[in-house]
Amino acid sequence: MKVNSKYTLYRSLISLIREGDIDFVGGAISIWHAAGLDAFAYDLSERTGKRIKGVVIIEPHPQNGIVLRAEDFACREFADVEFLVIEYGKNYVSFFKRLICLAGMILRTFVGAIYSIGCKGGREIYLISTITPKNYFFECFVDKKLRDVCTPVFVQIDEGLATYMSHRVWNVLGKVEHKNDSVFFGATGFRIMRFLYKKFVSVIMKGITCENRFLFSDKDVVLTENKLVAASYKKVFFLRGSKLNIMKSDVSVLVLTQAFSEYGQIREDKMLGLVEKVIKCCYKAGLRVAIKTHPREDSGKYVRLSAGYNVEIIDNKVAAEDLFQDSGVKCVIGFTSTALLSAKVVFDIFSVSLIDLVSKETDDEYLLLTRVYLKSTAQKILYFVKDFDELRLVLEDRLNVPMRRSDEDGGNV
Repeated sequence: MKVNSKYTLYRSLISLIREGDIDFVGGAISIWHAAGLDAFAYDLSERTGKRIKGVVIIEPHPQNGIVLRAEDFACREFADVEFLVIEYGKNYVSFFKRLICLAGMILRTFVGAIYSIGCKGGREIYLISTITPKNYFFECFVDKKLRDVCTPVFVQIDEGLATYMSHRVWNVLGKVEHKNDSVFFGATGFRIMRFLYKKFVSVIMKGITCENRFLFSDKDVVLTENKLVAASYKKVFFLRGSKLNIMKSDVSVLVLTQAFSEYGQIREDKMLGLVEKVIKCCYKAGLRVAIKTHPREDSGKYVRLSAGYNVEIIDNKVAAEDLFQDSGVKCVIGFTSTALLSAKVVFDIFSVSLIDLVSKETDDEYLLLTRVYLKSTAQKILYFVKDFDELRLVLEDRLNVPMRRSDEDGGNV
């Protein structure tokens, strides 16, 4: 994989698009982004009836750096793919150098975006990104030779739950993910730049061809499944999952944890207490449990629970959706994870959210806003429990298993 600075990435892309018969270019930070990219590329391959060619840009997460590998992309099965990796800031330590480079990138983005409007230079090339087109796509169109050989089609893929949430929630999320950066390039800079960029792109998108590939629509303020897109996601997860043998086949309940304590949103002991109570509910129902930790979470904090309740901890580099395909999982329990939604709409697995319970343990603005949004839009997709008594009853009813232990029974197997 070739490493690029975010300020010079456009040069590599121009060269690859001009010189190669490229069908698509896509950017991704997380496994979920990779799945959306894979799903579109799979449909494009089926539509064209050929082995397609593409470029995938792996971007760093603002808190955790690079979390994806080439192996995380199923599109390698049906496409010839060149992988590029962005490393931010390493060659631009000086604030003033970063400022100059940023100014150049903004100018190229502005000019290239204008040039991209009405560009009909030749073969179609699909430019895949989450929610809004990436700035480095627009930067490429400053090159006249590139404009002469391709016609851009911008593709919007699913960002996850945040895709459907308000600007206010995004601003709060920016505070969480960029809080350790400098003031200009950190949370404040993120909010300002994102606001201005979205305003600019909203104007540009009126003049460009764009294809929406979101997993849901939020018509009438209710999340509604896009069935064709969901089917494509399932196909690519089958391609990925068919090569994996990750989890024991007798696991009935998968618990999805999240990096709340790592982000300072909830105390670690509170998080562990919630997860332990979930495990006890399942244990008393005679259900085998596995914990799937978040990619940005410290899995080690659950070792005590694993030993005490004979619970399997799944590698946090594995996508939760890889565990749903042809498995014995009957129920997924989590908080605000996108995988709760995909478990239900893609794999038809009963999904339970504990957002009401975690909200009692925190005053974090992002989590509280997410609770309000989820409960108002996802009632038809997720089951929300108010307390652990309700969770026990739901497990007994939905999974058709009787509770076998009293509340006072111990936890060791």
